[in-house]
Amino acid sequence: MNDGTFLNLDLQPEAVTFKQKKINHLPITNKHYPGLELYKHRIIGAVQDDHPLFNRYYYIFLTNNQFIRYSIENDRAETGPINIDDHSWPGLLRD
Repeated sequence: MNDGTFLNLDLQPEAVTFKQKKINHLPITNKHYPGLELYKHRIIGAVQDDHPLFNRYYYIFLTNNQFIRYSIENDRAETGPINIDDHSWPGLLRD
């Protein structure tokens, strides 16, 4: 979201019932997404890489052509902001 928050739909097995699922609107904090609180107002998009042979990550894109790699498995940011260039993310930027 553009205000430092996120939506969460609980899909844990105990939450899967015939009742309507509850969507929570929560702030990005070190409790919910460790390592992202400082950057919560710079987030402009994210993609998930869940290739089965490797670790699963969210790549969280920030303003100023930067991104953060967030480990889904470890539930934490594994990098600080990385500048997007032809070495870190080939082909993403164009002139």
